[in-house]
Amino acid sequence: MRQPVGPFRLAMMEAVLKKIQVGPVVVLSAKMTAALLLCLLPLLASASSSGGYSPLSFLLDLRGDSVKVRYAPGSLDRASHSQDRFELVVADCKSWAHNSMPLVVYVLGPEEWQAAEVDRPYGLPQHMSSTELAVASWGDAQTVALWRDLLGRRLPVVEGTALRGSPEEVASIALQNVMAVVEAFEMCLASSGISGDQPWIEGFLVQAMVRSFVQKHEAGRLAEVDGVFASFSERGGGPGALSLNQALEPESLTQWLWAEAQFYEAAKRLAEEEGKAPAKVVFKLAGKQKGSLQAAVLVAEFPLLADWLKEAFAGDSAVPDGQ
Repeated sequence: MRQPVGPFRLAMMEAVLKKIQVGPVVVLSAKMTAALLLCLLPLLASASSSGGYSPLSFLLDLRGDSVKVRYAPGSLDRASHSQDRFELVVADCKSWAHNSMPLVVYVLGPEEWQAAEVDRPYGLPQHMSSTELAVASWGDAQTVALWRDLLGRRLPVVEGTALRGSPEEVASIALQNVMAVVEAFEMCLASSGISGDQPWIEGFLVQAMVRSFVQKHEAGRLAEVDGVFASFSERGGGPGALSLNQALEPESLTQWLWAEAQFYEAAKRLAEEEGKAPAKVVFKLAGKQKGSLQAAVLVAEFPLLADWLKEAFAGDSAVPDGQ
């Protein structure tokens, strides 16, 4: 019995047809187009069984000033939205960390996600290399279940978005978007040459950029993002639930999100005390120290970090001597 052609496979075959042109342009009727697509099905099946077919072969390209997006057919709106957002991330990376970071974002559906062998489950961002980042193209039952488990509750309503899907499916992608910015700024810092003499410094620097990004570009969502990270912390047991070493080597997604929430809390406190984007003041200090931040100097400049370290992580090994 012939299986129906799914919308994703149909879109892929249409993408193939657009790339094939032999002789003069021919306008096909709807019936002729359908017949041609059906004829292509055995070829696709044969290629799949021989290892020659991959959903990744059909990704389309969207080029920007600094960010290239590769996306699945049917995901152009999502790809365009992602490109706009990550162009801002790359610009801020250059402004704060003085790093002109090239970035390729893969906007993938479930089938491409599996083909790309992404380690994390569909619905969580994953950097694939020092310049490549994978994100889910749309929410579905899988992404909703994932984020319900990670938050421990129903997903928050997201206002003012044009993404497709149910309210919770849209919310699951909005949550992914928050963590995608974290991943992108981690990539920014890793290639910037800026580092610290204590292991918590890099996590703090990343979240200083994340908090500054939200303040600068999405100020209306600031309370929402603060609440998301607070939920991550609560889900993981609250401040002090893990040691710094455990936070740096998380054994689960819940622990990973808990750790990011602790670093975000430090950035949030600094922003509230300084009254400005924390990335500006922190990276200015990094510049004075020629890109190598010392924990003792950082805590002396921003004493609130000493209290944060004592509260955030079990034990006191993270606090510089004399603080």
